[in-house]
Amino acid sequence: MTPVSIVLRDSGVFTIRPIQSERELEVDAVVAMVNRCYRSTENWTNENAILEGVRICRDSLKYNAKQFDIFVVEDPESKAIVGCIKTGLTQDTVVAKLPESVGCIGLFAVSPDFQSRGLGSRIMRFAENFCREKGARRMALEVLSVRNDIIAWYERCGYTNTGMSVDSAPFFKDKGEHMLQPASFVLFIKLLV
Repeated sequence: MTPVSIVLRDSGVFTIRPIQSERELEVDAVVAMVNRCYRSTENWTNENAILEGVRICRDSLKYNAKQFDIFVVEDPESKAIVGCIKTGLTQDTVVAKLPESVGCIGLFAVSPDFQSRGLGSRIMRFAENFCREKGARRMALEVLSVRNDIIAWYERCGYTNTGMSVDSAPFFKDKGEHMLQPASFVLFIKLLV
């Protein structure tokens, strides 16, 4: 796939492209950026009050790259990876098996240094367009029920709570993470037009 440009006023032209999972330095950069987003306290997207443990490791990222398309976003000046998203078509979500294939979103992260500039919504639109071109009519994502800030953001992006949920503790226990408060995964869907 040819890299795509994302133009942000006052921030430059970012490049979004498939991850090069065979490049160890790139894998390490994505792992560090994702863990910083989810496990540091320097941004509004962290999960420190909900979970403890590593959000993703090298092996998990490489495994995911074999199952789905993972895209990274590069800073126009430093060429550092400042965002990523996992996407593709599936019927299987953590919450439920769906009756038809949908576009899915996961491993969505934007570096704290680049948040609140519109980059996240542009990455989201990229993933939605990517899945639409593959034939998806709907997008799906799971969100922890206690993440009211992120839920509100997804709702502003057009995602709707399906009312379907599942306890998240077994999922995180299998990954070696520890829940600090009870939460469930809630399934959100968006119709693509």
